[in-house]
Amino acid sequence: MACKPLFKQLNFVIIGCDRAGKSEVCNAILGKKTFSFWSLLKKRHETATKEARGRTITVTRGAGWNEGNLGKKDVEREMLYCVNRSHKAGLHAVVFVVDANRPYSDATTIALEELLPEKVWDHTIVVLRNAEAHGEKLGDSLQSLVQKCGNRCCVLNRESICGITEWLEAMIAEKKQIYFGGNVDAEDDKKISLIANLRHNIKCLQQQKNKEEEKQLEEMTWQAKMELQKSTALKDVEIQNLQEICRKQEDELKSLQQEICSDAPSKGAAVKTSGLEITWPSKLMEILDNLDEKEFKRLKFFLHQKKRIPKSLDRDDLADKMIQVWGTSQCIIETEVLLKDLQRLDLVQNLTEFRKDLSGTTIQLVDTPSTVPSTK
Repeated sequence: MACKPLFKQLNFVIIGCDRAGKSEVCNAILGKKTFSFWSLLKKRHETATKEARGRTITVTRGAGWNEGNLGKKDVEREMLYCVNRSHKAGLHAVVFVVDANRPYSDATTIALEELLPEKVWDHTIVVLRNAEAHGEKLGDSLQSLVQKCGNRCCVLNRESICGITEWLEAMIAEKKQIYFGGNVDAEDDKKISLIANLRHNIKCLQQQKNKEEEKQLEEMTWQAKMELQKSTALKDVEIQNLQEICRKQEDELKSLQQEICSDAPSKGAAVKTSGLEITWPSKLMEILDNLDEKEFKRLKFFLHQKKRIPKSLDRDDLADKMIQVWGTSQCIIETEVLLKDLQRLDLVQNLTEFRKDLSGTTIQLVDTPSTVPSTK
């Protein structure tokens, strides 16, 4: 089992003053030299999209500014266009590139506050170039900027530049609202998908950690053992970080579900179904991740026999397909039947507890006889 990107698609707008290093950051995110020195001369935004590291990444590089022209109409128009209209699907983050070796004043922050919508700052990540260490003392104006952006700050150096996309992705995952603009109603689906991917990566890292701990029992050189222990410790920290992010997003999802119920108390069953639609995809992914390869192969065989669902689908695509074919309520019923056919009674019990947790959700799951053909 391999870890997967937390998001299948990432949309960024890169802003910063002239010669702050925006092109370098764009190229690092895309993993390819796409923006060059000549981008400086165009004085308007440029957009590039690339398949990179299992994600579709879209980057819009905004035109730069200097202290004298930040308030000019053409600069303001370019900035607003990039942030508000560049991505109809919504922005995951506005990346504010700052060169730590160059002076930064409160006047720049104030000018941007007057120009950009207030909510933009909840989705802004500061990328610091030429800052030698995370603990380096920042100037008061720069420190205020970082605090305004929720302390989301990535220090870019030779060691971290190759992993900048993962750094940004992790910071996006920690945000209360995943993306800015676009279809706000899709926020539920984004959270559900994120939680499923977080759980997958936690399980994957735990398996890798267990293998490394087992390997430490074998005979090896002292140096090799120390390196393995260091790797295990780093994975343990990463697991804890992902678990914390997952817990926060689950709490946000529950709060969102409660808001749906409180906002429409007269809708009755429709509200209850909405709660299931929010939580079930994540739960289904958790169930599929708990199947070993042999069980998962049998499950796909059963589904192919019942609904001609392709056997080539991975766990993510299969979960989406099951919900698409049956709908949320019927999918829960069919999943219970399939788990019984696989003789995974522990997961059947887990599913029962899941239904109990969704208080007021009126879906009756009965002992439906198996319709799956025997493999004997």
